[in-house]
Amino acid sequence: GNTFVATWRRFGDSNSTDAVMSSVSTNRGVKWSLNTISNIVQFDQGSSNVTFRTNTLPWMTSDGTAFHTFWAERAAGSNLPRIKVSSSKNGATWNAPAFVDNVPLGFQVVPSATASEGVVQVAWYDTRDDLTQFQGPLINGLPFLNDFIDAAGKIRRHTIDVRAAQGTWNGSKL
Repeated sequence: GNTFVATWRRFGDSNSTDAVMSSVSTNRGVKWSLNTISNIVQFDQGSSNVTFRTNTLPWMTSDGTAFHTFWAERAAGSNLPRIKVSSSKNGATWNAPAFVDNVPLGFQVVPSATASEGVVQVAWYDTRDDLTQFQGPLINGLPFLNDFIDAAGKIRRHTIDVRAAQGTWNGSKL
């Protein structure tokens, strides 16, 4: 077709807020528009000897009817990032973002999405079943410092799983 859509993360500074952005061209890239999908409460974590590097970066897919953009964002009143989604029929006007799976525990980061025959699937890293009992503002773990001993006397470490969800576009939301 003639429509191209790009998405990216705008990193906040003194002149702008953190946001997920998009640009759409309806004439095969001759002219592009600039759109804000959503201002965000970012979840960025630098790398160190006890953390891994992750930034809030969006992932977009199209199911042939609409464009769907996913990203990790801190939930209001929480340190915990959750995967959010916003959809658009034309790439220029986006619906209000919604959480994909807003559970009360764990971190959700690094979404990846695809679509086929009208079905959209998104996968992400998820620590909801992490056996450690402390959920701080960052995903971290230092051997013998953040490890803990469970009720059976076993030493436990942080764990991370891959979770997924799928849905179909109903014309207004995924």
